[in-house]
Amino acid sequence: MKNHYILIIFVILIYTLTPFSVSALSGFIGLDLEGNMNTREKAAMAGGLSFGFDWEQNFTLGFRATYSNNLNTVSCVQPTVFFRYYPFIKSSGFFMQGELGAVLFFEYGDLFPAIQGGLAAGWRFNLGKTWYLEPSIRGGYPYIWGAGLTVGIRYDTIREGNKGEIK
Repeated sequence: MKNHYILIIFVILIYTLTPFSVSALSGFIGLDLEGNMNTREKAAMAGGLSFGFDWEQNFTLGFRATYSNNLNTVSCVQPTVFFRYYPFIKSSGFFMQGELGAVLFFEYGDLFPAIQGGLAAGWRFNLGKTWYLEPSIRGGYPYIWGAGLTVGIRYDTIREGNKGEIK
């Protein structure tokens, strides 16, 4: 129950900290599949959940949680905050992203926490008014590299008049 309160507070903070978005709060929720190097040897498979809020015309602030496992001895949980920039088209096309967070490695029953940071690049393909597909690559510490695909839903909530709609 405590986690629900934290999520609600986070959403309220993001909503109130986006004064530059004049008429709407828009964003996305997505499911991630990835291969990465969150392991000592070979590659790990990963899955996760990401969500973000569009800020201004070309910026997004978001959160991503990923679980990686090398199907042998190492698994990890990676909660990450990211800041994304779309240089050409609002919330579409090429993007660059900075990431900062933590990594909790589990190996043979022991926990090894670490700080993580990195850069990512990708391409957002908007599929109609609601869905999107997003291939991306990333590099950083301690995971070295990652490549993945995200599929998700875009939304746009109109602030004025307490109206809301999914687009």
